[in-house]
Amino acid sequence: MAQKYENQGDVLLVMDIHTSIPKISQGSMSLLKSIERAIEKARKINIPIIYVAMSSNERVTVSNKRIIPQNRTQSDLENVIKLLPTTSSLSISPSDEDIIIIKKRMSAFSGSDLQIILKSLNARHLVLSGYATSGVVLSTVRDAADRDYQITVLSDCCGDLDEEVHNVLIKKVFPLQADVLQTDNWLS
Repeated sequence: MAQKYENQGDVLLVMDIHTSIPKISQGSMSLLKSIERAIEKARKINIPIIYVAMSSNERVTVSNKRIIPQNRTQSDLENVIKLLPTTSSLSISPSDEDIIIIKKRMSAFSGSDLQIILKSLNARHLVLSGYATSGVVLSTVRDAADRDYQITVLSDCCGDLDEEVHNVLIKKVFPLQADVLQTDNWLS
């Protein structure tokens, strides 16, 4: 008989998975299917899922714009990023039980209520997925490590426009502060 998993403070973060993903990554369908598997695993054993999306909607305007023009990572973003809808082939959009966090900068913690919500969930272990590896994932790994969280990065649930940068981060940088696993090995 399989042992029942008891949540030890785990939370799955699904970060910056929004409507522009299929346009910017050739491997996006594989990435999205891996994220879908991670979500299914988390739901099956009642691990809270937090979706993180960037929005500049409440930022102070500069020249009648809500995005700071000098910030290269945000200058091309829409005011509100739309999360991916559920389609017939994928089911990665938030359910009623999931939490949605809006962040203001690259890290999931930056300008968001994430830290407060994690405390209310007694979270100690963050499981990270998202796009881009060199953006939200890297920034959140660093930020979470500074906040003393245990971190797991699901390598097949992260993607980047630059595959070489993705590989260096997954193989050399993240292991210094996080466990790096494939989705199929997580919770097995």
